Amino acid sequence: MTSYLDRLIADPTSFHDAPYAQAFTLSREEIDRLHLEGARKRFAELRPGLSVLDKLDTSKNSGV
Repeated sequence: MTSYLDRLIADPTSFHDAPYAQAFTLSREEIDRLHLEGARKRFAELRPGLSVLDKLDTSKNSGV
């Protein structure tokens, strides 16, 4: 079974299908992970269109 956190990372809009109280079960670390994954996805979406982001992309060199 996929965890609530995994579902949110895969599809942030999936919170609409979850019970209201389930959002309050996430720990601070899980929320931080969710935010980081969201930022990574958004960076990956925007990077190709903005050369300045391409220059900031350290993942090409660090293997992240």
